[in-house]
Amino acid sequence: MIKEISLKNFKCFNELYLKQLKTLNIIAGKNNYGKTSILDAIFCFYDVKNPAVLLNIQAFRKEMAEINKNKPFWVSYFHDM
Repeated sequence: MIKEISLKNFKCFNELYLKQLKTLNIIAGKNNYGKTSILDAIFCFYDVKNPAVLLNIQAFRKEMAEINKNKPFWVSYFHDM
């Protein structure tokens, strides 16, 4: 069970700390406020040893990574590194 989540420089979050999580947690909010980003971070954590984890997230959500020769696809996930 996840008891807390700490994110830094991940997608739309500069810093986020969620604590005292329970067995069942509801993530609610307006569009484009980071609900899916929290789920993406959890997915990355549980599949951390897989180098294709970010591609798997996009495939799961039926999204295709835009091919840009000047910018790697993973740049949209992390910032200020």
